[in-house]
Amino acid sequence: MLPKTASAVLVVLVMVAGIGPAAASPAAMGSQPAQTASCSFPVTATDATGTDVTVDEEPERIVTLQPSAAQTLWEIGARDKVVGVSKYASYLDGAESRTNISGAGQQFVNVEKVTGLEPDLVLAPNTIPNETVETLRGAGLTVFKFEFASSFADISSKTNRTGQLVGACDEAERTVSEMETRVDAIRQAVGNESASGALYLQTGSFVPGNGTFIGDVLTTGGAENLAASEGIEGYQKISAEVVASQNVEWIVTSDRSIVPDEAPWSGTTAVQRNQTLVVNGSYISEPAPRVILPLTEIARNLHPEAIQSANLSETSIGQANRSANATTAQPIAADGGTVTTSADDAATSAGDGATAAATDGSGAADDATDADVDATDAAATGTAADATTTSSGSGPGFGVTVAIVALLGAALLARRT
Repeated sequence: MLPKTASAVLVVLVMVAGIGPAAASPAAMGSQPAQTASCSFPVTATDATGTDVTVDEEPERIVTLQPSAAQTLWEIGARDKVVGVSKYASYLDGAESRTNISGAGQQFVNVEKVTGLEPDLVLAPNTIPNETVETLRGAGLTVFKFEFASSFADISSKTNRTGQLVGACDEAERTVSEMETRVDAIRQAVGNESASGALYLQTGSFVPGNGTFIGDVLTTGGAENLAASEGIEGYQKISAEVVASQNVEWIVTSDRSIVPDEAPWSGTTAVQRNQTLVVNGSYISEPAPRVILPLTEIARNLHPEAIQSANLSETSIGQANRSANATTAQPIAADGGTVTTSADDAATSAGDGATAAATDGSGAADDATDADVDATDAAATGTAADATTTSSGSGPGFGVTVAIVALLGAALLARRT
């Protein structure tokens, strides 16, 4: 850990990108004492590179290398510690005042900018190449890299781990509790409903299949993930033959314009019945707490009566400031301002990230495509007006009140008798 300068500005970092299950267990935390909420330092945890990372003192200056980590820190009340974020974290309120640590082309992390911020801790999602992590460590920085997230359980684990690393255990556990309560409530509400066949469509006809958290979002929301049903693992391109052979009742995407106009897409039930749901790309593409928002939108659109009877259409707002600019976010420019980015620019940037992730050597197929998810969908916004149904950044949060849970229980009992 680099020494802190006297003029250090306390800011909050944000970044969650994958750790394995059981992240909150004392054994997984190495030398950390058993605890439920209160944090203690030093804390040691093994990261995705197999390195035992020790944070000696509660960090005051944090840099996050991808937006999922930044979003998590915003949600658990650690935003004031963040001094550097990647350019696609601009949808977060106040992110424009942090240093943009993104580089150009395939160098999507500017090592010099990161080291110049003298952070106490750097959070690296799984899309960051191991080479970049080791370069930062070689410069004397403490870097924790998260593992690939494949489910809501992984997101919960990563959120708790982030809280432990940055000294925000109470807020992390509160966030996870709210998130898990909402997930469980939606699962119960749609459990007896018929699952509609659906695909989450990304740029280039890539879709999430088995072992992906976006796939978990679809199935939890009451859909049959047709990509998983076809045996697709991770994030892969779906063929026209597979699309034609399936009853695609719903298409979920972050950008309506990427849905092909030609057959077989034009002949799907989803297109014929205008059942294309546009959700916030910054939320569904990042393994972080706000994924609850698109989950709620999917469940509400596929099973409106079940969600309404369970009083789950609206929720209370949590820690985050989910303002409307979340759906029109632009990357942060090098000078801290914003730049206009088209979907094509975003796709190019995502390709660079995917290339870098593919060179990692660990989980290349999943990680490379996940880089496309993290970068492209976060930037390909402003297209909600073209969609039949849209999800706004100002939509419902994920905090569930006791009254809602009680009403949910009553509704479920009535439905099952």
